[in-house]
Amino acid sequence: MSVPAWMNRLSVAVKWQIGLVLASLAITTCYATLASLFAPETAVSDGFHRCDSFWYETIAEHGYPWSAPGSDLGHSDGADVYQTPWGFFPLYPWTVAVVSKLTGLPVRDAMFALAWLLSIALPLVMFRTFLVFTDEHRSGWASLVMLCFPFGIYAHLHMTEAPYVIALMASFLAVAVKRPWLLALSTATLVLVRPNGAIMLFPVLLFILDRAEVPLKSIVVVPGRVLRMAWPLVFPVLAVVGYCAYQWHMTGIPVAFMEAERGWGRHFTWPLMGFFRSGDAATQFESWYTIGLVITVFAVGRKLERSLRLLVWLAILLPLCSGTVSDMMRYTSVMFPLFLLAGNALTTSQLRIPVVIASFALQLVWFWMWLAMIGGWLAC
Repeated sequence: MSVPAWMNRLSVAVKWQIGLVLASLAITTCYATLASLFAPETAVSDGFHRCDSFWYETIAEHGYPWSAPGSDLGHSDGADVYQTPWGFFPLYPWTVAVVSKLTGLPVRDAMFALAWLLSIALPLVMFRTFLVFTDEHRSGWASLVMLCFPFGIYAHLHMTEAPYVIALMASFLAVAVKRPWLLALSTATLVLVRPNGAIMLFPVLLFILDRAEVPLKSIVVVPGRVLRMAWPLVFPVLAVVGYCAYQWHMTGIPVAFMEAERGWGRHFTWPLMGFFRSGDAATQFESWYTIGLVITVFAVGRKLERSLRLLVWLAILLPLCSGTVSDMMRYTSVMFPLFLLAGNALTTSQLRIPVVIASFALQLVWFWMWLAMIGGWLAC
């Protein structure tokens, strides 16, 4: 049987998934090629290693440091900056440490190997999750747009975007296909990858209620009924409690990560306080980008289910409430409901291929900036 004939026997969904996996691996390959061209004297994996990657590497190699109760876990006051690993959640660096021990690879090489594995898993979870909300072609284009998003480089690097968005999307997928143990695993993973993973349990809970056609007031009126449907969410709650206990044991503070994030200038404040905080070009661009993002969500958000709208608004407001617009482009790359809308729009557009090509070209530019670490633009 010839290859074309074999391909013709595959369903549309399978063809899309094969194509998306190949596209994702091609993106990672492009990054590896550019990294090699940028610094041929160093290992290719070094090009995937910037910014927070060094913190994850440190945690994977040495774990979290013990600190006496009352110790300074992080502060930022002008030139006086002190940062500690407690600002980062444990699942990704601990996974890297396990891969390193099992394979015998150095930690950085284990991170590089994991990046390739996640490049395979990511498009599959994307497509299956988008398929919950739309048809095969729109799911495929939504996934492709998300993969080629100009600021989507972090999902292929030594960062937490890939495990975070895989866990987040898998949580919605698990609810839709009625797989409670998958929901328990994905949400428990979600809350241990990033601090805001715990907040994302609220959109997941709302999605559970909506899929069961249960009114929101049932949480108060008939909590037993809600608990019978949402019992898998007990597992992420226990995961959060366990990690808080670990932080308390190691630092004397159950939410040590909140104290540590002060080292990056993050602290609770009103959302509007983070805009235009300094006059540098990067902060100005990030502020205008965030304003444009908010306007866009106001304009198109009504097309989303309410659980997805809640997800997007929480993903925008949480960083703003930390007192900065820094990294908002990076955070947008995991707001998958926006890419669902983009996929729906592009499916019937004659410009869909030029748009995707232009978007990917900008992504390569952003990755080159990552390699060059152009000051201020990649606050990650």
